[in-house]
Amino acid sequence: MGIVGIDSQNFEFLRPSRPPLADLGGFAERYARVDPASSLIKQRGFVEHAVLAIYEAYNLEQPFSDNLNDLMFAEPFRLSVPDIILNKLHTVRKAGNHAAHPRQPITSQRSLDTLVCLLDIARWFHVQVDGGDPAAWAKYVVPAADHGRNDRNRDA
Repeated sequence: MGIVGIDSQNFEFLRPSRPPLADLGGFAERYARVDPASSLIKQRGFVEHAVLAIYEAYNLEQPFSDNLNDLMFAEPFRLSVPDIILNKLHTVRKAGNHAAHPRQPITSQRSLDTLVCLLDIARWFHVQVDGGDPAAWAKYVVPAADHGRNDRNRDA
């Protein structure tokens, strides 16, 4: 069960099998406009969880180093994930790294753009890793400017 108030607009299809991913997607949506750096960090966290789940589901041997970049560049992983998804995983990873160590301002537009990549990753993951049904996907909804502001104290 997810934390009250963390329901997402786009990632709820993951909740039955992967509640932490649905929660991370929900947080990323909520922060996308009001705190884009936090959104990007939550998106990177989603990728970390997903990559480890792919290793587990496909029974892949992990490299000696467990840092995300090394996990994603390891040959068994690269051979198991389509290039288009690998590219999106790297896009989100790099954006999250940039958000954690910014050298230039983090914009809400970057967070929103990366959120679209994250949803593509989530959809692929849902079908390929969890054997989910694409019919569970709703049409993408861009997080509203006030998304998350009115319910911050919902679970207090």
